[in-house]
Amino acid sequence: MRLALEAALHNAQRYARSAIRLSAHGRDGMLVFVIDDDGPGPQPPDRDDPQSTGLGTALCQAVATAHDLKGRRGFATLARRPEGGARFELGLA
Repeated sequence: MRLALEAALHNAQRYARSAIRLSAHGRDGMLVFVIDDDGPGPQPPDRDDPQSTGLGTALCQAVATAHDLKGRRGFATLARRPEGGARFELGLA
C-alpha cells in the first residue's frame, strides 16, 4: 500500500502546478485514499521521459486488488477532475 501511495504522490508532485490534496474517507465499507492535484490531468506515457513508464496505475491496481476482504477487492483509479488536474483514488477492502 505504501508503494502505491508513494507512486501516486510522486506523480502528483511532478505534475501539480501549486497544490496537492491528500484525503481519506470511508466508502461502502472500504478505506479510500484520494490524491488531487491541479496539474494538466492524466497524460499518456511519454516515451522520451525515462521516469514516465505508464506502470504507476497498473502497480496501484495490483496493490489494491491484493487487498481482498471476503471477496471484495480494492481498486485504483486515475481520472481527470472536472475543475482540472488529476484525481487518484486507492480503495482498500
